[in-house]
Amino acid sequence: MRPSQIIPLFDEYLSNRKKKFNAIVIGAGALSLLGIISRETKDVDVIDPEIPNDIKLLAQEFAKQASDNLIQDWINNGPSSMRDKLPEGWQKRLQTIFSGKALTLLTLSRTDLLATKLQGLGDRGERGPDWNDIKAMKPTTAEMLEALEWAEQQDANPSWPKHIRTLADRLMKEIGRGL
Repeated sequence: MRPSQIIPLFDEYLSNRKKKFNAIVIGAGALSLLGIISRETKDVDVIDPEIPNDIKLLAQEFAKQASDNLIQDWINNGPSSMRDKLPEGWQKRLQTIFSGKALTLLTLSRTDLLATKLQGLGDRGERGPDWNDIKAMKPTTAEMLEALEWAEQQDANPSWPKHIRTLADRLMKEIGRGL
């Protein structure tokens, strides 16, 4: 699924049913809507609000009718637990990434998104999608250092900070920047 193609169709679908939904999304769905990546993703991750049941049902109906092979819960609250762990003041730095007739989607600031992608990189490693997503973001050294400050604190394992910093350093070298 390519969110930049599916979201406008879902907006029309909701509009035709006289429903509205405003949400904050993160992950590959957000990066796609920002035009940073063009890869496919299986879902759109909503961190806030809890998706109402009527919207969930409409999203499932839409998935059945869509030409893409959308999974049933292609729009979901999977990462909503992150909402309480995000960098301080994240709500003040939100940006609109889609505004349609019935659907409005916001996402985190660039640095806050980078921080969440770094956490994913630490969890999933270099072979996961986060490596290339971060590379596509082309972070500056200052952005990476700011994101690292938060990402280093996201796991209780004592080796986590060194692990995440090593990955970030390798990635930055690969894009021609240092830490």
